[in-house]
Amino acid sequence: MSSRDWRKALRSPPAYRVGNRTFKLQTHYITMIAVVGVIVIILLYASVSTRSAETLVSYGLNNEVNRDAHKKYSSCVNNVMYNTTYPLTAPVPTLHGIKYRIGIISDMDKLSKSPDEPHTWISHYRKGYLTWNRSMTPAVSILWDEGPPKLLKTKYSEKGRGMELSELI
Repeated sequence: MSSRDWRKALRSPPAYRVGNRTFKLQTHYITMIAVVGVIVIILLYASVSTRSAETLVSYGLNNEVNRDAHKKYSSCVNNVMYNTTYPLTAPVPTLHGIKYRIGIISDMDKLSKSPDEPHTWISHYRKGYLTWNRSMTPAVSILWDEGPPKLLKTKYSEKGRGMELSELI
């Protein structure tokens, strides 16, 4: 080695190995995992969507005692999504159709402000049963509970307007 090569080697910084050659990016495996993951997500989404459409029939109607009613009313969910959060009580099959427990809140708009109490708003609450009979060119009947409606009072308001309780139900 000449003196010139020796001095040149001292002036240049030493070369370091930055990467690890044992790690290789395996694109085939990553692609396979991504494809399988997407397929699993699609299958899960499809199974959840079809189960929620059948909830009306399976919610309270598919025990051994009501197996006939389950068969009779199973066609009422064709392409209909059912809100499983309401009603809170299970539908009851009867001879006259399916019976639901319901509640109604009526706001009187401008008349809902109490004339007697300041900053108080009044709504009327009534409960009853709704019966849906598919056999009679879909007929609905409502039977209210005995007694007058309950009064709901609140002082909660925003800028002189009371709550819209009728939007709760």
